[in-house]
Amino acid sequence: SRIGIVHGDSNETDAAQLTASALSQLMDSFYLILGPVGIPVNALLNDDSGMDITQVSRKAAFRILKSLVKVRSRRKQFLPCGITLQKLANLCKGESAATGVQGAVASRRKQLLKEIFDATTNAVGVAGQNTT
Repeated sequence: SRIGIVHGDSNETDAAQLTASALSQLMDSFYLILGPVGIPVNALLNDDSGMDITQVSRKAAFRILKSLVKVRSRRKQFLPCGITLQKLANLCKGESAATGVQGAVASRRKQLLKEIFDATTNAVGVAGQNTT
């Protein structure tokens, strides 16, 4: 996504494809970013390195969303990204409304959903869309 934004001034078509790919990956990784329901965050570890896969995915997701906020102009190639971001915001709303698990883990999950929703809302504003 950062490459797409920086590259956007020289080639809008390539920038749009790079950004769309990053957002597609973000959407595909949504439930990995949240982690398993009712299980502590560091439950998914890489066998080789021992790194927390959920945490790595989460950091990458926020980097993607933050890079979209740094777009200085409303380039037309980012308008389709608004649709994907809107879908991400809707996923956050839907997951946040879901009930079932209680306690500290559920509270942390809801907080994470709010953080993702807020970051997505900021990025959607840049893309010229509305999350309400």
